[in-house]
Amino acid sequence: MFLDSRHFAFAPAPRPKPVKTPVEIARKLGPAAMTKLMAAEMVEQVALKGDCKVDDLRALGFTAGEITELHFDARQRAGKLFVREQSAA
Repeated sequence: MFLDSRHFAFAPAPRPKPVKTPVEIARKLGPAAMTKLMAAEMVEQVALKGDCKVDDLRALGFTAGEITELHFDARQRAGKLFVREQSAA
């Protein structure tokens, strides 16, 4: 006797939950969280390669509109973070 898949009840495999990026999480929390994250990413980019360009922020998941809206405040905050990190070192 040969049994095929019609004779067994197969449960569908559970779908893994999609992993949210830091930008997606901050986006749900609002502009203040987005500004804080953008500033932290700016500081990290400067530390890694010496500068942070719009293309770097886009590659991290920020939209053009978010960059336009938040970059000024994020840059000011990043400057303060960078000075604080340099003082601690």
